[in-house]
Amino acid sequence: MIFALSGFADDLCIVCSADKESISTIKNVRIKFGEPTRLKPNLRKSSCFFAGISKELEDALSGVIVIPKHSLPIEYLGITLSTKHVSVRDCRPLINKIRGKIDGWRSKHVSFATRLVLINSTSLV
Repeated sequence: MIFALSGFADDLCIVCSADKESISTIKNVRIKFGEPTRLKPNLRKSSCFFAGISKELEDALSGVIVIPKHSLPIEYLGITLSTKHVSVRDCRPLINKIRGKIDGWRSKHVSFATRLVLINSTSLV
């Protein structure tokens, strides 16, 4: 499995199988997308992450996609990405951020029904 984070105006996370065909497809789509739109990822701000494969295959595949290789775990949009089970401790920063939002709504004397609407409309991912 590979995680590739590309530095467009907004972050993009692509997950695929760790094989040459999948990596080549991602590379080709990235190039073809850039032709008509003139949008290209900043490869210096991009990273690829591998899990569950040998070091030799990692090196071979990172040579195909030409994106710097990094290791997991990392934090991506407030969520820890890891190959291991995610614990409550790993989610603590996200939970604290959500609690801070709820406390802010509470301090503004927002009704329970309005808070419920705000919580349900807040995207966690």
